Amino acid sequence: MKYLSVAYYPEVWPKERWERDLSLMRDAGINCVRMGEFNWTGFEPQEGEFHFEEYHEILDLCGKYGIHVILCTPTSALPPWMMKRYPETVRKDKNGVSPSVGSRRQYCQSSERFFAFSRRIVEKMAEAFRDRKEIIAWQLDNELSSTSELGMCCCPKCEQEFRRWLKKKYGTINVLNRAWNARSWSSLFTDWEEITLPVHRIGWNLDLYRCMSDRLLGFILEHRDILKKANPEWRITTNTWTSFSADIDIARGARELDYYSCDSYVTDPIIAFMRSFWDLYRNLKGYPAPFAVGETAVQRYPLKRGTIDAKPWFWEMVGRGAETINFFRWRQSVMGEEELNSPSIIPWTGEPRTIYENLKTIRQEYDTVGIDWDSIPLKRGNAAILVDMETAFLHRVNGDSQMLGIAVATVNSALSSLGFQVDVIPMESISDDLSSYQLIALPTVEYVSPPMQERLKHYVRNGGLLFAEHRLNVRDEFGKYRTSAGPDGMLDLFGVEIHDIAPAFGEHSYWVASLDIPQKSDTLFYLEILGKPSPIRSRMEHLELRTAHTLMDYSDGCFEGTPLLTENAFGNGYACYFGADADLEAHERVFRFLCERRFGKTFPHLPFAVGHIVRGEFAIYTNCSGEPVSFQAPERVQEVLLGCCTGGNVELQAHDVCILKIQGEGSE
Repeated sequence: MKYLSVAYYPEVWPKERWERDLSLMRDAGINCVRMGEFNWTGFEPQEGEFHFEEYHEILDLCGKYGIHVILCTPTSALPPWMMKRYPETVRKDKNGVSPSVGSRRQYCQSSERFFAFSRRIVEKMAEAFRDRKEIIAWQLDNELSSTSELGMCCCPKCEQEFRRWLKKKYGTINVLNRAWNARSWSSLFTDWEEITLPVHRIGWNLDLYRCMSDRLLGFILEHRDILKKANPEWRITTNTWTSFSADIDIARGARELDYYSCDSYVTDPIIAFMRSFWDLYRNLKGYPAPFAVGETAVQRYPLKRGTIDAKPWFWEMVGRGAETINFFRWRQSVMGEEELNSPSIIPWTGEPRTIYENLKTIRQEYDTVGIDWDSIPLKRGNAAILVDMETAFLHRVNGDSQMLGIAVATVNSALSSLGFQVDVIPMESISDDLSSYQLIALPTVEYVSPPMQERLKHYVRNGGLLFAEHRLNVRDEFGKYRTSAGPDGMLDLFGVEIHDIAPAFGEHSYWVASLDIPQKSDTLFYLEILGKPSPIRSRMEHLELRTAHTLMDYSDGCFEGTPLLTENAFGNGYACYFGADADLEAHERVFRFLCERRFGKTFPHLPFAVGHIVRGEFAIYTNCSGEPVSFQAPERVQEVLLGCCTGGNVELQAHDVCILKIQGEGSE
């Protein structure tokens, strides 16, 4: 971790307070601030009138106290003069209503006038701050979103932009009609002008999200180029809110920027989701690379004296590759601006108390361990989860924005409990060979491109173990359900054919809940899976054997006595298919059964609340729960750097951490 950072808003506090704040930050070990993302009115209070003096003053003080700066482009909140004088810069919802001053992300992403104003403020900032050594990086905008809290813009400009994008993609209206299944419900278009906003079908909205994603990425990449021209040494990032199903193509964004930032507001019940989220951001470029946690928070005051809930979350971020951890925020807001979302580092009074002291303790403990984590290369794990960002867009459009994340977290938690180090990788970012992975999993991957299908076949043919489950490749690239038997294009790989599905278990109800460990479900339907009853969360598929053989049958329900888990020999490897959406504990049993069967060895049994990250010659164990846990470490321990480990037995109190130096082969 290069930078322990806080979100700081000097413009809302008296100047005479600034030096006190920076002094407190330095004393707590905070060496970076992120600022400026909502300060457009401070930089340009009236059209064409620019003022950067205050930020030069705060930059001078940051330099005095040895604190680095991540400066933000302020385009996420419009100044009142722009909204009043140029209403075309403001988005309009489906009813034609625009937001008022005081909200965020009000801009219309198709407004050329807004783009021009944005270019100008970024150019002015680049010119004003080009020589400031305190600035180490820039964040572009803030949590880019085509919908945000305000909904998709449906103004005439956005309609025109959408039609232009569709013409470029489809070429002719007839091609679009086929892709959009427009014969259904008398929706056949004869002219591009007949396409209006809002659109109401999943596939149509999928294209709208793709269109606006391209628009937003073009918007920030233009700003990237302006900043890089002013100072090529500046590193450029942007941040995304906590979801696998963001409004923009984060995989493409990561390939275009120096690094990517994810906002991660952690609590114990969703830690499995967050682990997968960080594992994804580490691999957004297609290979392990450092990322940043653009925003995180302490979330609450500790429920027990002497414990620090945020401590294990902090170490999870460090271990999984975060080079910057930015806490939101330094001081509690005084009016309406997320003032009660979570406790800030210091309270309204400005005097350091519990949260400040806890963060200071975490930093001191980090320094005491004395490991330069940034010098340890991030290496591939031994298992991979492949995700498809088209599936993420589909879920976002369909109102299940956390569906993919929960599916990935379920598989990731199950594999991690067996001791696997898991990479979560976007399929479109994969360029290297996958043969280094002992196991690859495909949870809830609704679209697999033909080139990716061939990659998977190559992986299995050369000895890999592939695991897939329900929903595999059920849709085409336009978001339509396929009319062929599943898994389309991979019947030979998995040796099964799927026609019947039973999606009658409250498919949408549980996705909105947090991912408890183990997962709670509203369903009343259970299957016997490897000796224990397991709740089925959403879906069952009828697997008809072709060349595969059965490892487990359905114990009940409409498919009773037919295959539930299958295995197919393909070349030198095996492809396994699991037909039901079972809970976390069932996944752990299934993976243990498959891995012990194929790898011929026993695997550890780590509690689900325990995080296990191996980085170089060190292993980090975290307990993200309010109860003590004890387990046997799978590694040979050379030295205990933090926490309690006796004879290889790790003992973790509530929200505690243990860091071990691993004994290498040949060590005494």
